[in-house]
Amino acid sequence: MQEIRLFNNVKSTFSKLRNEGIKISVVTSKDYQNALSMLKYFKLEVDCLIVSNSPLYKGKNKSFDDPLLFACVQTHITIDESIFVGDI
Repeated sequence: MQEIRLFNNVKSTFSKLRNEGIKISVVTSKDYQNALSMLKYFKLEVDCLIVSNSPLYKGKNKSFDDPLLFACVQTHITIDESIFVGDI
């Protein structure tokens, strides 16, 4: 876990979003345990975690928009209320 680093300003951005009442979802190709471990390690709270082996989500992988739409449904927001931020 020590080899993994957050992009600059991730923690402060999550904190600001949380303080504004903005919901945060993470969509990842990682498995649930690995993704959850990373979120806990970096002390990042999310409202929705969509992972490749989720029992809740059985759709297409994250190269399609399906998991992003599913995250909107799970957090009760519309697509127009959402913003996607990638890690490329």
